[in-house]
Amino acid sequence: MNKLNGDGCSLFCKQEVSFNCIDEPSRCYFHDGDGVCEEFEQKTSIKDCGVYTPQGFLDQWASNASVSHQDHQCPGWVIIGQPAASQVCRTKVIDLSEGISQHAWYPCTISYPYSQLAQTTFWLRAYFSQPMVAAAVIVHLVTDGTYYGDQRQETISVQLLDTKDQSHDLGLHVLSCRNNPLIIPVAHDLSQPFYHSQAVRVSFSSPLVAISGVALRSFDNFDPVTLSSCQRGETYSSAEQSCVHFACEATDCPELAVENASLNCSSSDRSHGAQCTVSCRTGYVLQIRRDDELIKSQTGPRVTVTCTEGKWNKQVACEPVDCGVPEQHHVYAASFSCPEGTTFGSKCSFQCRYPAQLKGTEALWLGLPRPRPRFLGGKSRGCFQALRLGLKHPTLGGFYLGS
Repeated sequence: MNKLNGDGCSLFCKQEVSFNCIDEPSRCYFHDGDGVCEEFEQKTSIKDCGVYTPQGFLDQWASNASVSHQDHQCPGWVIIGQPAASQVCRTKVIDLSEGISQHAWYPCTISYPYSQLAQTTFWLRAYFSQPMVAAAVIVHLVTDGTYYGDQRQETISVQLLDTKDQSHDLGLHVLSCRNNPLIIPVAHDLSQPFYHSQAVRVSFSSPLVAISGVALRSFDNFDPVTLSSCQRGETYSSAEQSCVHFACEATDCPELAVENASLNCSSSDRSHGAQCTVSCRTGYVLQIRRDDELIKSQTGPRVTVTCTEGKWNKQVACEPVDCGVPEQHHVYAASFSCPEGTTFGSKCSFQCRYPAQLKGTEALWLGLPRPRPRFLGGKSRGCFQALRLGLKHPTLGGFYLGS
């Protein structure tokens, strides 16, 4: 057990609220309000990170305001913009000091004592520069309206005001500093048209409620009202947030060109769904790629490619067969040289090693057997087109290879 609370580790060795503990043994520090926005507190620390906005949404803070009890000591314009992160929500207050009116609005003109105050409705209206389809309303508190010695929790009533000045009730909501800011989700009746909200009205009955900011949360780059207004032949552009004209046109594939291959296509056009069969010429091998990655290499006999949304679904090439360096048993007592490489159509030459002597033509051609060679004392290799070679070894009595 730990001896004391308040150092980040409780008596029962549990991490305390607003502390972060690292390493082993643990080193704990109070992170909330240290001025550093750390990743783990982005959703929880208003002091360090500001009010958290979920991905895909946009928070628009009030650009203008009007209040039920306007006074130079507690002006309504203080709720304009994002609230000050330094302000901490207070509960169970006796009275509100003048310093609060610099950051939040409350009805400061109401006389004491509160216990004798007749039932009065206070309200504020927050206006927004860009009317949007609301996903939520955010109310930021400095005090939650509770009075010292009184256990009752205060509530607020919230309405949306659309661009036609119609009111949409969001109901009553309990105030608590534990749930600050108060986030009120907006549910839309899908049987009714969407509407743009331009203002929020907040009503309450306790003069101890102090509000420092009101925000309208909407969908980022998505406007259901504009989307529903798109006409035939139009689509919604999230970039422009408006309806734009479009036309669906078939996209043809580029002309299929494969070197050293023959093509057999199902039709003369290259529209979606067209197919072509690719067959490599003799002496070449198929190489099939997809997204610049080699899928497989095959020697035969053909492959079918399909035009899909303006692209051939496979990339095909016919690469020359690599015959490799001629094996020694083709011409004994010889050294081969292939400066052009050993692929189909290239030449290799050889020299007889001493004391062997050359007779006949001194080159080998890599290609098709035309005509098929006939060898004495050896097997035919598929890479040789013609072989008219003879080597005579003086000490062995000589031998001859001929076609």
